[in-house]
Amino acid sequence: MAITGTSTRYVELTELMGWLSINGYNDLLDVDLDGIVENNEQSTYGSQALNYACSLIDFAICGQVKPEMARTTGNIWLKDRCIDLAVWRLMGYGGRDIPVSVQQAYEHTLQMLAQVKDGDKIPGYTYPTPINSEKVQRGARVVNVWGGCR
Repeated sequence: MAITGTSTRYVELTELMGWLSINGYNDLLDVDLDGIVENNEQSTYGSQALNYACSLIDFAICGQVKPEMARTTGNIWLKDRCIDLAVWRLMGYGGRDIPVSVQQAYEHTLQMLAQVKDGDKIPGYTYPTPINSEKVQRGARVVNVWGGCR
């Protein structure tokens, strides 16, 4: 499998900012709701939300592929799941009400990740051969992972 990048996350802070727009992103980072985004809010809460999202995704896929390999592929499905999870986490900071659409996207993402954890293939992910079935084969070795998650 070719490595197409060196990212340590499925989505970086700049991508999350672009998806939300800079104003939306800064609004969500103003956790104390004082109208000003302090440096510690920007660096802490954005990173925490992405780390949370990446951890959930890693847990779901670690039985199939090494998460550090999956993070470098630029897989759109994984990026979208990361955004859904990170936005949900960001919106909950500061005791805000999470919009229904964001809550639904979060719950749907958790359901899809559970299906991957149960053996469904990661959509759009290029697996090394010979995996070519709807469910990932279970056995002693599953796509570069010996003995399960590490």
